[in-house]
Amino acid sequence: MDLIINIAVFLIAAVIFTFVGMFLRKKTAEAKLKGAENEAQRIIEMANKEAENKKKEEIFNAKEEIMNARKDLDQEIRERRGEVQQQERRIIQKEENLERKIDLAEKKEKDLLLKDEELEKKKNELDEILNKSNMTLDEIDAIGVTYGPGLIGSLLIGVQAAKTIALVTGKPLIPVHHIAGHIYANNLEKRLQFPLIALVVSGGHSELIYMKEDYSFERIGGTLDDAVGECYDKVGKVIGVPYPGGPKVDKLAHEGKDTYDLPYPLDDKSYNFSFSGIKSAVINLVHNEKQRGNEINVYDLATSFQDVVVDILTKKTMRALKEYNVKNLILAGGVSANKGLRDSLEEACKKENIDFSVPRMSYCTDNAAMIGAAAYYAYKKGIVADQTLTAMATDTLYKYK
Repeated sequence: MDLIINIAVFLIAAVIFTFVGMFLRKKTAEAKLKGAENEAQRIIEMANKEAENKKKEEIFNAKEEIMNARKDLDQEIRERRGEVQQQERRIIQKEENLERKIDLAEKKEKDLLLKDEELEKKKNELDEILNKSNMTLDEIDAIGVTYGPGLIGSLLIGVQAAKTIALVTGKPLIPVHHIAGHIYANNLEKRLQFPLIALVVSGGHSELIYMKEDYSFERIGGTLDDAVGECYDKVGKVIGVPYPGGPKVDKLAHEGKDTYDLPYPLDDKSYNFSFSGIKSAVINLVHNEKQRGNEINVYDLATSFQDVVVDILTKKTMRALKEYNVKNLILAGGVSANKGLRDSLEEACKKENIDFSVPRMSYCTDNAAMIGAAAYYAYKKGIVADQTLTAMATDTLYKYK
């Protein structure tokens, strides 16, 4: 009986263990299957992610290639456009150059016609002068001409006319410096006495010159900025008188009083002048008074201005005469017509027993007689030019010593 029970118990235990084993194997299998499914899902997700990343990378690379291609295309377009624009500019520049050359050719043609007309006019004037003088070209020893400094157009015509006459007649060609002409205008009144000091004052010059003999010029002083004549014209303009202002300012100055306080220019031991400061002072004074609503007395202002200018010119000129031990003074240039300056120098020279010479009014401004007077003494000194003589807007007088 016990045996049967033991067998039965064994059989039941075997059945139970079998079912338990089967259940455990099932659970294990299900767990492995689940793990396999999860792994598969993970692998699939990773594959999808890699595929997505790859796709994105490919898309990015493709976009980058497109952008690079577009940049290259834009760069090429810009370069082509630049080349086209450069070509257009070259074409435009060539057209402009061609137009300028055409304009220049037309201008040269007009200039030549004008020169021909001027030369013909000069020829007629020369014939008229010779007839009035009851002379012929054969009786003239040399041809004098102003070559500079001055307005280049007028100088060119004069030089060309003189060169032509000299070439045709075989006469010597004498180059005359414009300032030398102004100096020798005094010789038309009376023979220059040497040594002398020349005060040359004009629209372009303000200089003290020492001459030990004929046609020997040594500059001992001059303006460092504006010429005195230029200063007069600018002051005349600011106070409302028409150009040229110099003669009109001089006239006003004799009807006014010295009531305006103006700076005294370059009061030193040199023989140099400076007129830009007093010119600026007058301009600023007029401007400031107008801003304040005050009226300017042009007569008094002209007097105040001229008194300062004349005083510094006279003071330095007289000092030069004393220090160079010279007893002869000449006044030359366009501003030598200024009555205030003439009177001041004449009075100072009388006090110091200085011989003072100033040309008559008709010889103060530019004229042919003064050039002829200077040419005579240049010719005597052997100063002769050839057919290479050219007009010069600027040139130095002081090479002649």
